[in-house]
Amino acid sequence: MATPARVRLSAATTRQTRIPTSPHLARRRAADVGVARQPRLSRARVTWMFGVCLAVIVTAAGLSGRIFPGASAANQTQNGLAGRQALSYAQPGAFDPQAAAQVTATAPQPTATPVPKKPTPSPAPPGANTIGQPCHSANLWAPNLGQWAIPPDCYGVIYPIDPSKYPPASSTFGYCNWWVNELHRDKPDLLYGSEYRRGSAPVPGAAVYFAGLVQGAGASGHFAQVVAIAPDHYWMLITEMNFAWRGGGFGKVDYRYAHVGSGVTFIYP
Repeated sequence: MATPARVRLSAATTRQTRIPTSPHLARRRAADVGVARQPRLSRARVTWMFGVCLAVIVTAAGLSGRIFPGASAANQTQNGLAGRQALSYAQPGAFDPQAAAQVTATAPQPTATPVPKKPTPSPAPPGANTIGQPCHSANLWAPNLGQWAIPPDCYGVIYPIDPSKYPPASSTFGYCNWWVNELHRDKPDLLYGSEYRRGSAPVPGAAVYFAGLVQGAGASGHFAQVVAIAPDHYWMLITEMNFAWRGGGFGKVDYRYAHVGSGVTFIYP
């Protein structure tokens, strides 16, 4: 058997000679080598990655529904209600009364208008007191009521008085206090007695005292008696003696209007 021959290569034979290249060609070769080294994604690998991503999304949605169940139910309820409303109003005959009742505002109920209260009328003035007097007419008030208005009917007459026709009184005939005492013969001390009440409210039949120079009174004052009170409770009809007005005076009786106010005091029998 023949022995194989050994071949020796000299260093000059095995050494390779490198030929320099241009920079552009070197960069292109380096890029080609990098692309060749990157692994290519196969179709099966892409399908697997898409499936994994889809499973992650579905799992996350399920977890959010478990963690926040109220928000999910509210969104579903709102979406469903909006869809039913749109369908109900778009299709005749498919109206949902329950859905409409949920979105329809409740009409305001009419409120009862309070009945205005009638104003409380002023109390009617008490009737006239003409006991023992010369006039008894029911026509008491002049159309234009005032301080010096003449009373109507027999109240506008001046009456001379015959003292013989009247029982004796506790005062001197002809003066203002005689006439008041004569109308209250059962109370001879009415004008000066302390047992009788005094006040500022007129009452038919009460004596009235006008202080000096008040509403035509003399300097020493004047007595009269209330006959009637006007509806306004301010004016009153009085009867008096010894008042110099329209022919009246000493021993004569007349009627005139006066009013409540300062310097006017009533004595209640």
